[in-house]
Order: sequence, then structure tokens, then C-alpha cells
Amino acid sequence: MPRMIYLVLMALIMLTGCLKEAELTISNNTPLLAKVSIDGIIYELPAGGEPAKETYYLNSYLLFGESVKVPVEYIQTTPYRSQKRFNVEMKPGRDKSYHVKFNRGQLQFWNLAPVTIYSMKIRETDDDEWSDNLLDDVVYSEENEVIPIEDGIYFVRLVDPNGFEYEQFEIEIIAGETLPYYFWG
Repeated sequence: MPRMIYLVLMALIMLTGCLKEAELTISNNTPLLAKVSIDGIIYELPAGGEPAKETYYLNSYLLFGESVKVPVEYIQTTPYRSQKRFNVEMKPGRDKSYHVKFNRGQLQFWNLAPVTIYSMKIRETDDDEWSDNLLDDVVYSEENEVIPIEDGIYFVRLVDPNGFEYEQFEIEIIAGETLPYYFWG
């Protein structure tokens, strides 16, 4: 009988579990201020400053453990960082870390030709589908427009008011950088 009590007590101890920490850390790897939300709490992360940290205390059992999904959002957008939302699954004793980084660059398009450009479309070099028009408005001669684009290698197609298509030049957009392109016609 004492052995049975001992086994029951051991089973209860194993099933009740204990609390274990799990830490979520988000760092800013950009030269700009970043705003993030972790589980509804907003953090301002200066460039190269202290990371945002949230600690979760989760039950840990012998055979299974509690987990929680934590919503994270990159709130502040810049020309080089688009807004992003995702969930992080936290488990007992498993820390997770993420880094805010740039995910897009910019194309600074200078129209130095004597024609107006009505449309600019891009496509990845290994894709046949052209994007929608990237221009906010027409770009007249001697004007420029800065366009944020996800990093990658693209072909660009320009169209004038008469529907004439200009060269399909290749560009490489690097996250965090601005690429100037001078169009001469």
C-alpha cells in the first residue's frame, strides 16, 4: 500500500508540472527608429539600442507543455521597411528572438527624356507577369519619383502617353538602399 501511495504522488507531481520561462526578444538592426507591438504592448526601438523583451511563464509537464501564440507587428513603416504582422508560438523553456531589418529598397526614377512617362511596371527576372503601375502620378520631363520596391532583381518597362514601350532595363534593388535611374529616352 505505501508503494501505491508513492506511485500516485509521483504521478501527481509529474502531471502538475512547473512554470518555465520563455523570453521573446526583438532587436532593431536598422539605422532608423523602429516601432513594434508585442502582444499589444508598443515598443520604440532606437537604432542599435536595447531590444524589446517580453517574458512568458508557461506550464511545463513531463509529456506536454503549455504554449501560447504571441501577436507581433512591425508598426512603423519606412521607405525601406514595410508593415508586417505575424504570430510567435512560445513554449516553456524556449526563447525566441527576431530582428527588425529592411526588406525593401527604393528606385529613384529621373525622367530626363523629352516625353512624359505614364506607366512603370516591373517583373522579377524569372517571372513573366508584370506588376501594376508603380507610379503615383505621371512623371513629366525633368521630374523624378521615388518608388519603394521589395529587394530583388527586376526588369522595368516604361510606357509613354502614346503607348510606346521603352527598354526593359534590369535593376537590382537592395534592401535599405536607394538606386538612382536616369531615363534619357
